[in-house]
Amino acid sequence: MEKAVTGIILGGGEGRRMGMRKPGVLLNGKPLIGHAYDILSQMTDTLLLSNGNGQPEWEGTLPVGDIFPGCGPAGGIYSALSQSRSDLNVLLSCDMPFVTVELLQVLLDEAVRSDAAVTLPVDEKGFPQPLCAIYRKRFLPFLETALSEKKLKLVRIIEAAGSREELIAPGHPCYSPWLFRNINTPEELREAEQRFREQNIKGSAGHSPA
Repeated sequence: MEKAVTGIILGGGEGRRMGMRKPGVLLNGKPLIGHAYDILSQMTDTLLLSNGNGQPEWEGTLPVGDIFPGCGPAGGIYSALSQSRSDLNVLLSCDMPFVTVELLQVLLDEAVRSDAAVTLPVDEKGFPQPLCAIYRKRFLPFLETALSEKKLKLVRIIEAAGSREELIAPGHPCYSPWLFRNINTPEELREAEQRFREQNIKGSAGHSPA
């Protein structure tokens, strides 16, 4: 079984509606980038931070600047995969703090079995979630072609490369209605804060947070 894995934190978003760059937005007293680090560091010691500017932002990560500036997530993933020395790469966007290690491990195990270029979850409504997924190095040429043609829709690039999808719906052991929630607005941040408070209360009472 393949074991060499690189973790990639995707953290280049400006978060205009948040008033600051997303990686630095505080959730439950910790920057969003810190939540992503806590998750991925349980899976690998090798962590890249694709943050657009290539500047250090979190200890324990290697910052990666954009090779194709202004190209959104597709450009950030391309830059990180170009730097990665691993065939298997676990990617997580910093604005998805409810993604779990358990989910990413399920995806990683499936990526090893299937040998797909990209292994990604699909939510209960049928929407692919490419910002918490497993990417192999051979996805790079597909990204490079798309970026050079300014075709930036990540799901379309993944379709061209070939993928393995894992449906995460009620009944799946990793399912939670909060699993793929991301944070783009102050309102969503307030909702996430409330969720974290509820989890902490359950945890302190001896129950596992749902």
